[in-house]
Amino acid sequence: MLAVAKAKAAENKIVNIHFIKGNTRRLDYEEDHFDLIITSNAPMYLLETVRILKPGGYFLASFSFGGCAISGAENDISLFLQKGGLRMKKMKCTGTGVYVLGHKPFLKK
Repeated sequence: MLAVAKAKAAENKIVNIHFIKGNTRRLDYEEDHFDLIITSNAPMYLLETVRILKPGGYFLASFSFGGCAISGAENDISLFLQKGGLRMKKMKCTGTGVYVLGHKPFLKK
């Protein structure tokens, strides 16, 4: 996944990006550290993801399997994200896969 992402970033001349490989169950980063977290074909460890995601940041989970069958569970997935502190921005079936885009809202003062 990292090799593909790096190649796509280079192909599109995106230079303000940094790729890090990690274990999403326990990430060694401080709170509110990342603007974007992407995971592919892996379980969502939502609380850990939300902990290190900055307010206003995005979480993208993609799965190359399940496709439209998973998209039928959109309400359940949206509730799962909400319980973790994210709002679902989009969920889309793409061929045999599906992706879910979540957003961590800014804190209200």
